Amino acid sequence: MNITHHEIVNIDMLSQLIDLHVTNFDKTELSLLLGPRFIKEFYIVLINSKHAVINGIYSGEKLIGVVCLIRDNSKFNKELILKYIKLIPLLIIDIKKMYYITNSLLKPLPVFQDRTYWAVTIIDYPFRMNKSAIECLYEILSSEIGEHKYWASVREGNYQSKNMINRFGFKYSKTINRKPENIEIYLN
Repeated sequence: MNITHHEIVNIDMLSQLIDLHVTNFDKTELSLLLGPRFIKEFYIVLINSKHAVINGIYSGEKLIGVVCLIRDNSKFNKELILKYIKLIPLLIIDIKKMYYITNSLLKPLPVFQDRTYWAVTIIDYPFRMNKSAIECLYEILSSEIGEHKYWASVREGNYQSKNMINRFGFKYSKTINRKPENIEIYLN
């Protein structure tokens, strides 16, 4: 399982990107509770946004990891909300999904005035201990973060991600009470 290269993810990789997301997030994570349409729209906005970039990590032609970098969280969120508005009728028939969306809207994650950058990483489970995959992830993050001030969020029970965030010099800031699982905020 060799890492062959990394490059910007384009719309042609959307199917692999969604598969990577669905197979590597906990079933109680908000995006999975909302369903595949919301995940697909999120990545379409991310791929097309002027305020974000997705670097893919590949083993041959297989996408095995991504580093999503949102460079202006406020502007990106506006793009995302405009895209999600058209999906609201899908939520009306699903009370559980409406509960999670309402909970998220009433308790939005904090946006830090001095930290407009936000990083999201996903590594396919079989590659999480692969040294070259982790090195590639660090290379992408190191070249992008530089002097920028980022904030990161991670599910309270996701210890692997918390360890990675700490190795990058992020420090715990606070816990946001959320359903189905609390979210911890870290600052670099």
